[in-house]
Amino acid sequence: MKDEKTTVVFGAGADCGIFPMTNHLVAAINRFLEHDETGKQTDRLLKKTLGLKHYGYSSIMDEVAFKFVRKPDCLQIENIMRRIQSLSPTPAEKPLCDLILGLCDEMRNCPKKVRENDRIESRPDLQKLLDAAGLGKMVTVYPETSVNAFLLKSFRVLLHVYLEDPENKALHQLFKTMVRFDAILLELFLGFYNGNQTDIRRYMYVSWTMWAFFVYTEQNFLLKNVEKHCIYTKIKECSAITLNYTTLVDRFMGINRKVLHFHGSAVNYIDCGTREEITLPSFSSSNYVEKTPSMLEVLENDVLPLLHPDWNHSIIPSMIPPFEIKPIIASDTIETWHKALKVLDESRKIVVIGYSFNHVDMHFNDNIIKWAGGTEKELFIINPDLKSILTYFDSCLRLGAFKDLPWEKVAIKGTDIICLKKSNVVIIPGTTRDIMSETDFYIDIKELCLREEN
Repeated sequence: MKDEKTTVVFGAGADCGIFPMTNHLVAAINRFLEHDETGKQTDRLLKKTLGLKHYGYSSIMDEVAFKFVRKPDCLQIENIMRRIQSLSPTPAEKPLCDLILGLCDEMRNCPKKVRENDRIESRPDLQKLLDAAGLGKMVTVYPETSVNAFLLKSFRVLLHVYLEDPENKALHQLFKTMVRFDAILLELFLGFYNGNQTDIRRYMYVSWTMWAFFVYTEQNFLLKNVEKHCIYTKIKECSAITLNYTTLVDRFMGINRKVLHFHGSAVNYIDCGTREEITLPSFSSSNYVEKTPSMLEVLENDVLPLLHPDWNHSIIPSMIPPFEIKPIIASDTIETWHKALKVLDESRKIVVIGYSFNHVDMHFNDNIIKWAGGTEKELFIINPDLKSILTYFDSCLRLGAFKDLPWEKVAIKGTDIICLKKSNVVIIPGTTRDIMSETDFYIDIKELCLREEN
């Protein structure tokens, strides 16, 4: 008889409401470093240790704007305009949308050589758009300022304003299209392979500020009434694989049971010299759940003493960012992946919560969807974005004949929750908040079963 083992896979959506989603992560980290006293101290300590006095997220945005204006990508410009035009802005938001469209239109229609030679005074409409959007005082313009320099200054300001106001729809669309943060991180990470010391130090700065933000945010969350807000308190007696860096799943699903962190964990670091994955001393004790020191204490006691500009004698967090290509420098990561895939293979039921099968994680996706259309397992996907999940499963070339099968309406037994089922795959339209509501959407993961709907 087959083992009725259940494995739960947690994506970023499982931590939704605690941490920002990936698209807002850069702005959230920057606000932490710029406006929170703990964040400011973190920023100062890391920059001093790494010798990066003038580097930060704002300078990363400056470099993005410079590359964008210096070597325009026509497809990227068209995508920005299409995204902005698809918005339904309020009267207050419309001037900003008009400005972005005007800047992009100038880049699309005017050759670079002309923009370099023409002065901005010959484009009064662009200056009017900037003033109407309330950004005129932030872009310094002189009579000799070229159109190209004006564009560069404008895009720099727009990206800086986004860091302060990521909820602005127009700025968010601009950022999503202009800034490939995963590509920026990957370019820096390659310094570990080609020996570029500047890129290595910058990667260490970015990765440890990300680490600090995650640890600090988690510790603040734990001071609240987590029973009401944390999904991990609602699921017991299952194997767990998480694609998140936090320790919440370990804390609430059983600290004595090994939870597999597929993309690394904030409690570990990688020694760049030995390529070994090691637990930070503050987290090495089994009672760290009750006695975890503050993030700054861990940073000052565990991290900074080992953080040297010479990467051969330095460390990076064991947290794999959302790279499309997954560069691995620690063999422990490969071992973790092997264990996780073995757990999935041995499970009878796989429940995926808050994970959207992002294209950057195809290395993991393949090990879930390979079971679609088979009889070996039941696959339950719990996600509020029903449309994108359906699109993914219906378009994935690896699924062969499965794509052509119809989706049937079914319901979870004992509830009114309508799901979509195809072969052995069930998509449940819900959020972690829904799952945590015992009256509306509480699910016993191990006993999850269905009844057909007419």
